[in-house]
Amino acid sequence: MANALPLSGLHVLEVASYLAAPLTCAHLTDLGARVTSIQRPAGSRGGATEDGWRPDTAEALARGKTLVTLDLKSEEGQERLAELIRSADVVCVGYSADVTKRCGLRLNPSTLGCARGVPLAGHSGSSNTAVTASSKQAHR
Repeated sequence: MANALPLSGLHVLEVASYLAAPLTCAHLTDLGARVTSIQRPAGSRGGATEDGWRPDTAEALARGKTLVTLDLKSEEGQERLAELIRSADVVCVGYSADVTKRCGLRLNPSTLGCARGVPLAGHSGSSNTAVTASSKQAHR
């Protein structure tokens, strides 16, 4: 296995729809991780047909990933998500804490979770919000 990639054998679950987490997880696939990406049903708010990304961007972000469509508002979708979390080594969440709570997202103590907005936990926004806030802090 001299040619094995550094993250071979690692299972990452991506639960996100905005650019930062999907891009991060795309890089993890490049390093050998097996990434399962949760997709919203087409036609739902922010669903596969309404992300606003050009098709080539969506394709680039999905590269190397296993795509699973789940309705996280349904009990069945939340149960399937819980199963996927149990099988993951890392869960990368791109939603705010209130959204993750509504979706029933619960991490196992042995699962490494990485979520957006740790220093800005009570605030909504995107990676641009975090960059702006970080920039303001750096220039104080």
